[in-house]
Amino acid sequence: MTKIFAHRGYRAKYPENTLLAFRKAIETGCDGIELDVQLSKDGEIVIIHDESVDRTTNGSGAVCDMTFAQLRELDAGLGERIPLLSEYFDLVEDLPLITNIELKNNVIPYEGMEEKVLEMVRACGLSDRVIFSSFNHESVNKIKKLAPEIQCGYICWGKLDGEALVESMKRTGVEFVHPGLESIDAEFIEVLLSSSLLINVWTVNDEEEIKRLNKLGVCGIFTDDPLLCSSQLIKDKKGAANN
Repeated sequence: MTKIFAHRGYRAKYPENTLLAFRKAIETGCDGIELDVQLSKDGEIVIIHDESVDRTTNGSGAVCDMTFAQLRELDAGLGERIPLLSEYFDLVEDLPLITNIELKNNVIPYEGMEEKVLEMVRACGLSDRVIFSSFNHESVNKIKKLAPEIQCGYICWGKLDGEALVESMKRTGVEFVHPGLESIDAEFIEVLLSSSLLINVWTVNDEEEIKRLNKLGVCGIFTDDPLLCSSQLIKDKKGAANN
C-alpha cells in the first residue's frame, strides 16, 4: 500500500519543520517524514524550508546569513525553535520511520552540504532509513556517487518527460521521482513503474487524489495531514477487500 510521508511534519496542524510537528506526525502512525535542510552561517545543519526565515518565524533575513545561535532565538510558531538535523535524528533514530531529507540547495548552492549531511546520516546509522532528494538534480547525483547504498530522488515540477527521466535515472542509479501532483497523469506513472522506478508525489491533501494515486500504484505521498491520508488509505484497503 502507498506509504504516507508527513510533509514538513504534521504541517496541517502544527508549525512546519519543528520538533513538535515531527512528534505529532509520528503519533499518527505515518510511514515517514519529509523535511528540508539548509546550512547556517556557521555551518550547522538546520531544518527549515525557505531560504529566508520571514514566512515561518518572527524574524527576518536569509538563513545563510545567520548563525545557528541567531536562528535559535527565533520563534517558529507556538514557541518552537528552528531545530538541528541532529535533534531530529535523536527523535527518530530508534523508530522504523523513513526520513526524506530534501537538500534545499537549488537556490543557494551550499558548499559541502552533501558531505556534511551524509556524514551525520551515517554516524547515526540511518543509511537504510533515509531518502535524499532535491530540485538540484546534480546534488542528488553527487549524493548517489558518494553513497550508492542510500536511496535518492529527483524532485520535479512542470511538464515532465517520463522517458527522459527513465533514461537519466537508469544512468545515475537514482531510484525515485518526486513529482508535484499537478505535473503527473496515469501515463507518466505507468512509464516510470514499468521501468521499476519509484514515485513519491507531493503535496497530496485531497481524499479523492489519495484514492486515485493509491490505485495507480505510487510508492508514497507527501501530505500536510498524515492522519487524513492514513484514514483514507485504510478505507481504501477495506473497500478492496470487500470487492
